[in-house]
Amino acid sequence: MTRVAPVVPAQSDLLCEFCGYTLNGLPEASNCPECGHPITASLHSTRKPPRWESATAGKVLRAFLATSGEVIVRPTRFYRTTTARGDVDEARKFGLVHWWIASILFGLAGAMHAGLFYRGVGPPVVTYLTTGVVGAVALSCTAYVALVATTWAANKLTAWEAAYRGIRLPIDVVRRSMYYHAAHYFPVGLLAVVTVAGYRLLLARDVFAASSVLPYLYVLCAEVVLAAGYLFHTYWIGMRNMMYANR
Repeated sequence: MTRVAPVVPAQSDLLCEFCGYTLNGLPEASNCPECGHPITASLHSTRKPPRWESATAGKVLRAFLATSGEVIVRPTRFYRTTTARGDVDEARKFGLVHWWIASILFGLAGAMHAGLFYRGVGPPVVTYLTTGVVGAVALSCTAYVALVATTWAANKLTAWEAAYRGIRLPIDVVRRSMYYHAAHYFPVGLLAVVTVAGYRLLLARDVFAASSVLPYLYVLCAEVVLAAGYLFHTYWIGMRNMMYANR
């Protein structure tokens, strides 16, 4: 038997912002038949653009820091109150800045980490491209390309799966969510730099012996796993709180 895919709600349809139920034609004074929330809460949505998109000249940095803090510290509240159909270009500028910040942090961490193993041991070309200033720059550029490619793939797959499941989550809404999600790479990159730099410092001061390299690698592996979980969790928070938005 041929599978019949669910119909994706139109942009003009009124959805319950709490469960996604289509509220077209129901009295404004009633409640959602699915979850019981007042229809007026979805009809008169209080969503508004983040501070970054309404920043005036001279207050761009303050707006960037404030928006970044909101995304990182209170992601559910941020995505629950942010417009889903806002300016994608402005959101993209925000994401690009955070991608570069995160890429530089990853590049620094990678170059310092490589310096523990490759300097004076590995092939000269590998050592040159992965350690020191050149290594930091090369790894930062590589990390940036990886972030852009990964986000592009995530955007496409998310929009495709949403359409397949009958969820109103068009590509522009997905992109907008992911551009702001880029702020979550900052704590991940910062943790990587602190871990690697801290280990190198303690190693140089003989607080740790050379034999401590294995526990150090275990810590890095654990951080990678935790970072992946954190990034997926915050990604899902963004999608879950934007998929039923009416504005």
